[in-house]
Amino acid sequence: MPLRAFSWARMLTLLGLPTPLCASLLLSPDYTTVRVIEGSTPSLTRTLTVTNTSEADIAYLLTFPGFSSVNDLGLGTAGANLSHLVSGTVDLTGVAYGTTLTPTWTLDPTGPGATVSESFDIQVIRNRPLSGTTVIDAGRFMLSQQAGSLVVSGGTDTDSQATRVTLQRGSVTYGSGGVSTQLGGYSSSYFINDSTVNGQNLRLTYDSASNFQFNASGQTATLDIDFTSTGVKDVTLSGSQLRRHFFSEYLTGSQVDASALSVQVTGTALNNRLFYLRPDEGVPEDGGEFTQHDRIIDLGRRMKNDGGSYTYTGSETLTLSSPTLYSFASQADDHATRVQLNAGSATEDGLTLESVEGALFNNDSTTAELSFSYNTTFDGTTRGTQIKTVDANQLMASGEASGLLPGQALTSAKAGVSLNVLEDRVITASDVTVRALAGNTLTSANNYLTSSGHDSEFTRVTVSTDAGGTVTLDGTTSILDVFNFPEQVSRAAGGERELVGTQTIFGGSFEGEGLDGENVQNGLTYDVYTQFYDAATVVQTGGSGPGSTLGVGSTVTFINTAGEFGADALMQVSLSGDLPMFNTPGFFYETDGSLNPGQSASFTIRFTPNGPLINALGGTYTGTVTATLSNDLSLVGAEHGDLGNYTWNISHTIARPTANSGTASIGAGQRISGLGITYADSSFSTPTQADILDSAPLTQDRTLEITFADPGSLGGQDEEFLAGDIAQITGIDGELFVLQLSYDEAYAIANFGFESAMTLTWYDPDTDRWVNAVVGNSDEGAGARRFGMGYTEYLALEDFGGLPQLSHYGIDTEANVVWAVLDHNSAFGPSAIPEPSTYALIGLGLAGLIALRRFKRAA
Repeated sequence: MPLRAFSWARMLTLLGLPTPLCASLLLSPDYTTVRVIEGSTPSLTRTLTVTNTSEADIAYLLTFPGFSSVNDLGLGTAGANLSHLVSGTVDLTGVAYGTTLTPTWTLDPTGPGATVSESFDIQVIRNRPLSGTTVIDAGRFMLSQQAGSLVVSGGTDTDSQATRVTLQRGSVTYGSGGVSTQLGGYSSSYFINDSTVNGQNLRLTYDSASNFQFNASGQTATLDIDFTSTGVKDVTLSGSQLRRHFFSEYLTGSQVDASALSVQVTGTALNNRLFYLRPDEGVPEDGGEFTQHDRIIDLGRRMKNDGGSYTYTGSETLTLSSPTLYSFASQADDHATRVQLNAGSATEDGLTLESVEGALFNNDSTTAELSFSYNTTFDGTTRGTQIKTVDANQLMASGEASGLLPGQALTSAKAGVSLNVLEDRVITASDVTVRALAGNTLTSANNYLTSSGHDSEFTRVTVSTDAGGTVTLDGTTSILDVFNFPEQVSRAAGGERELVGTQTIFGGSFEGEGLDGENVQNGLTYDVYTQFYDAATVVQTGGSGPGSTLGVGSTVTFINTAGEFGADALMQVSLSGDLPMFNTPGFFYETDGSLNPGQSASFTIRFTPNGPLINALGGTYTGTVTATLSNDLSLVGAEHGDLGNYTWNISHTIARPTANSGTASIGAGQRISGLGITYADSSFSTPTQADILDSAPLTQDRTLEITFADPGSLGGQDEEFLAGDIAQITGIDGELFVLQLSYDEAYAIANFGFESAMTLTWYDPDTDRWVNAVVGNSDEGAGARRFGMGYTEYLALEDFGGLPQLSHYGIDTEANVVWAVLDHNSAFGPSAIPEPSTYALIGLGLAGLIALRRFKRAA
């Protein structure tokens, strides 16, 4: 019953006062125009809202010619300040497309008030027929050129007669292996497999910044046609393939009618022919000479001559060819242009290329012999590489018919010579400072020989050092070499930096290239300094001492108390135990580990990496943290850990969560101890708890996960004997661990009559049964032994020395838990599964038990 708003009319009536005679009704349709595909539906049902805005109930008569009533036709009443819905149906049987119906709702109040009318349009339309055909014989044409176009017409239908069809901007490439679609010009793309299309990489593009919509009579749009690969083309595309350029408005029965679209293109798409020059007719086995189009003769290296130049004269016979070297750049006649080599010569800057006879290059095997000669002068006053070339393109002309190759540009091949003009290389050695801990004796020092300047601008110098090393400097390397101290140096205590001698690389150890005019460096010297430091003295000033247990947030601080000439110290922190992995919980630390004399450094224990704790299993997480303290390892005589190693235990306890899953990270060598979780969505009156009570030391870092599921989610025979939820254990397969699950005592007794037979079971997917969990162990349950006690009592038995034995299992009826020693990851559950001999005794009651259990679970 609708809730009435406060009514002044009723209040006036109760007070014995006259009520006003005015009344008001409003009609509010939920639409203005509805579009329907012809024949897609036999009728159309729509709703209308009737609203009474007055303070009194109003009786009315609602009519809608052409409708059949669905709700509230005839005499009705609109309550004061209330609205309600009215619906009606229009029969569309036999209504042809192009027809527009205008149903009208009329509301006549039977008392005071004006008549109200509302109407809407129903446009009956058809799928807009697209049309357009193009037949193109492009002949031989450049791949970069447009082969033609397809003009698409949207027909003569108006918007009220046919669907609105959108032409998508961008391109579609039709290949023999599928269709590649690119939206938004040539940006993002995706691939559509369509083995029925043999499009030979024909591409249709609607080149526009936005989509185009056919929604009126006489509209057209143009798709440009080109190809993305070379070769002979004979492509026919039908409307069923071309329709992927369009999409229609979303109406029942709406689809793109592209049956009158077709494209047929024939021709040969070509790339510009690629040319190569090489000094002989043989083809290199590795194609190395073909990696460059040009043949450049290296005339060598000469010294810079401030007052002169260098003139070179020579000649060479070259082979011009156009081979196919890559699968995507074929030089066959149906993939590359035809180019005519003319007889004649080309000259440039003292270089001449000459062809004796012409040749037509229209395949990848044609070759021609060219004579290359040079008589040219290089500037001897400018340092660097100088190159002079003559372009074989001057001897070439198009071999194609006139007008077929607009904008053709031949790929040139050049012949030329190059010369490197050089200056003398200068080599330097920086001064050497050797830093050491006091008490060490120094006999050698390391140094870098350096020389700036590229190999093409400076000479190459080979240096033989007095330490027996030899190296060539060419401007691309800085060379580390060893030089002897002038004498052995030591100091008992730290002190100021001290010059201990000057080292010389004596004359004769520098060898140049032997070029005319080259001046080779005669030697160099460098100073050797020493700086001795007293060992750092690091003491702990904050936090618990080594060997104690640190909690989360605990901070340990050290200070370097060394004096003026004391060494810097380094603190490195390492963890073992429950380490963080990804977003699972575990320990990590924050540290500032460098200690200059007089400075301190700390590390702080944290738990779970950046951000909130994610599904952490409850329990106690343990590990160790070690701080390794060292003198500055860049000092001679310093060693890692030479200031000591200090270790603390770490521990953190998380309350047992109530959730559907939980994780924990445990480091290699650690034992799992008491990590657990309670099922949040359990349907049992006592929600199931899962705990990993114990384990052997883990063989590797592990991420344990416990995930709950409802009984019946896995199926399996005997699932009706489960008296608790299913716990899926993952992440510790192959490790020995102890799993404990709780069971619902009241449920077990009510359904099975006892709880003493409860056992930890697992779902065996091979047999589709729930069986004793120890049967899934690596020993297949050979060590099975049942104990009627809790796990803690079991460990206290002298027989096992406090160690769990694989395949031992038990029940604690006071705590309502079952446990087992396992080494496999599976789906586990607490169950009262009987032994095989018991099945015969309960067979008759099994069906009723299943029904009862499921009824109670549903309840």
